[in-house]
Amino acid sequence: MAGPIRKQLIPVIGTATTGVCLDAAGQVRDVGEPYDTAAGQFDFPPFHVGCRSLSAPWLPGFPGHAAAEARAELADRAATETPPPTPAGAAVLAAAGVAAVRSAARAASNRRQRATRRRVS
Repeated sequence: MAGPIRKQLIPVIGTATTGVCLDAAGQVRDVGEPYDTAAGQFDFPPFHVGCRSLSAPWLPGFPGHAAAEARAELADRAATETPPPTPAGAAVLAAAGVAAVRSAARAASNRRQRATRRRVS
């Protein structure tokens, strides 16, 4: 009998890859289990604005190069003292999301008021 369906995090690794994605690289999880990242727990990417990570099906024997490549990138950055790019904090993103929802609600309310005024006039 087959085991649970699993997924693996595969980031696009390079100088623009954030520490959030490098730290989470190569994680293998059951499909219903979130990835642990520096920005919090997420079921699937994107983990931040501009995220290029992917979640792919994992099979036994699947080559797991992502974690090794991420460790090598982190070591290169430490050797050259180049800090990894940092994404906007999760709290900032959450606040932006709340602001966007409020803005959309305000706009919808204004449209309803204008439509009501037109019908009354």
